[in-house]
Amino acid sequence: MEHLLVRPLRKLQKSGLDALPHVILIDGLDMCQGEDRQTELLSAIHKHLLADDSPFRILITSRPELAIRTALEEGGVLHGVASQIHLNDEYDATDDMRRFLLTRFRSLSKRAGGPDWFTKNHVETLVQAGSGQFIYVATVSRYISEPRALPTERLKAVLDKSPPQGQTAPPFELLDKLYVDILSTAKTAYEAIYTNSTTGRGFLLLLKLHHFNHSSLQMANSRFTKYLFLEAKFTDILFSDLHSLVSMKESDSSKIYLRTFHRSFFDFLNEESRAKTFFVPLADVYSHLVKCCLRHILQSPKSDVPLEEVAHNLPRFLSSGYAKVDDDLIHFTREGGWEKIDSVAPQYKSNYSRLLKKLGPLTEGLKDATDVVQTMSGFFEKWKREYRDAMGMSAI
Repeated sequence: MEHLLVRPLRKLQKSGLDALPHVILIDGLDMCQGEDRQTELLSAIHKHLLADDSPFRILITSRPELAIRTALEEGGVLHGVASQIHLNDEYDATDDMRRFLLTRFRSLSKRAGGPDWFTKNHVETLVQAGSGQFIYVATVSRYISEPRALPTERLKAVLDKSPPQGQTAPPFELLDKLYVDILSTAKTAYEAIYTNSTTGRGFLLLLKLHHFNHSSLQMANSRFTKYLFLEAKFTDILFSDLHSLVSMKESDSSKIYLRTFHRSFFDFLNEESRAKTFFVPLADVYSHLVKCCLRHILQSPKSDVPLEEVAHNLPRFLSSGYAKVDDDLIHFTREGGWEKIDSVAPQYKSNYSRLLKKLGPLTEGLKDATDVVQTMSGFFEKWKREYRDAMGMSAI
């Protein structure tokens, strides 16, 4: 920040900054992955952009996550230098929501057959249904605007789920219903191509796997689809009817990553009480990732993913405690899978020592396959020693 922003601005300041905007807007700070990164960014803002000679004002929008709250509290880096506006407590978003919907609906008039395709009562019903949550009307707008359907039909579908005028629903109840409707439509269209009986291609499982990659693994989409044994363009099919909720975004390095328009959708997927039949437990996610890793290793060297990479990642998924893969481990062991991992360099096997501590729970379902347990234990101990020797570490 010092080299790329502050120093160039100081040079410009000598020649006059009157022609430049004086406000820097940082929208959605809570979407910055990880509390450490959020804290680091806030500290950099305080150090470099809030100096006495800085001509700028900083406007940050965010959900009140821990890192942000800590920075604003007494003793925090922004305490005393930043003002807070709690939108949920003091700000009424209904006027903005109303203007937003009117503008978006008018822009759809040509597609919908004329300006009379909606009424102000329709808009008012949707505003009231949003219960002050702008994300609701934003999602409704994207859903109705999708080119694969008529705006009139989508509007009717949303209105049928809204409470009678004058009544309100609890926050997110209507948003959750909208998510359910969108997912139901997308799931039906997807299963017309791939049925749930197609191994490893269930709509809900793949959606949750991509969510997990977005939040935890952060692999580029091209790499992740190879991990899952999917075709390069498979993601286009999976998300073809979910464009009102997510999109694929190209990074600065020209890699494609999943992007959500609002974190509330992933919050919905993570909470069984909200997602209900659309909820996928983490056990299914980790189990599928482990099975994919085992399959890649057995297929090596003909696999699309390097053996070293898969061997390095496998312990992360196995040690989670969620994966249920007893039969797969038996098959993998008896087909020589651990021997293939044994062929890679010690640095790619450094994570297997953590499996030794969890060997009991990991092999609890393998009591009738003692040969498998002995093979796994033997290799894990060997790789632990090899890594220590390679790193010059003494035994503990």
